[in-house]
Amino acid sequence: MRVDDAADRFWAELRDLWEAAGPPPLKTAVRLGEVQVPPVTISDSTINGWLTRVSVPSERFTGYFEAFVPWLQRQAGQTPTRQSGLRWAQLLAAARAEQKRKQGSVSQGSGRPPVAAAAAAAPPTTPNGAPGIDRHRRMNFYRAGCGVGWKLHLAPLTGSSGGAERLAEFLDTLRTLDFPPSEIERIEAYTSRIPAAESNEVGRALVVEFAAAMDGVVDLARELSSAEEFNWFTLGRLLHTIGYVVTIAWPDDPDIEGLRSGLFFLADLLKVPEAFRAELKAFATMPMPTPKQGDVFLEAHRLGQVCEAIL
Repeated sequence: MRVDDAADRFWAELRDLWEAAGPPPLKTAVRLGEVQVPPVTISDSTINGWLTRVSVPSERFTGYFEAFVPWLQRQAGQTPTRQSGLRWAQLLAAARAEQKRKQGSVSQGSGRPPVAAAAAAAPPTTPNGAPGIDRHRRMNFYRAGCGVGWKLHLAPLTGSSGGAERLAEFLDTLRTLDFPPSEIERIEAYTSRIPAAESNEVGRALVVEFAAAMDGVVDLARELSSAEEFNWFTLGRLLHTIGYVVTIAWPDDPDIEGLRSGLFFLADLLKVPEAFRAELKAFATMPMPTPKQGDVFLEAHRLGQVCEAIL
């Protein structure tokens, strides 16, 4: 097939990559958007339009496309690189420009690569704009995510000092990351409210409130973090949530396919060694139930230790 123009070239290469990747089910590609920062809602018909020469990704889906291509490359056994990322950005920009010309709505500079592609070529920056990666900050976001995942272990229950101590460490991490003091104080208030509950029923209700307050940390983390930092936050949250829920539900198989799918796709977005990426995916697809109650917990703990070493 001849690929004489930019759109044809884009469609042909994307289709070839899609086929080399399996091809994967469209619904699997749709779920990739759910773990992006912020989450992207995309339909299978939209993706199918890219693959059947109906349309090219619009500006709205630039972020999704920048994750979509590396994901396909890994599925096809290829290694995503900055050079290949820039090449795909150029293919997309040229295809968009051509589509605009054909629609008679050319705008000056429409053939330039998107801003996101230009940013990808620049060195990573810390929150204050300095070159490099703030690894300490990234580690703290990961640990904050772990805390949210283990939220019920952090609950300051009567007769247990462990929960209160773990909660204090978690809140110190949030302070380090400049979370709003009002939100930190809201969570901290439960250290006195839960132990002072006048009945078991009231205590249980307060624990539910505490869990909801902890879940509120997720949206704040998304606002305060970079995309990479939030990916690590999400990794900590998913690892520990899965470990906790499966252990409590054992020997039943809990309905956590959404969490497991999220972790599986998140693995492709993380900048980690390929061997560790494979371990995360293996954890996300472990057969349930496991032979022993603590199997998932122990594996989540082991993977968490690897995360700490990488960070």
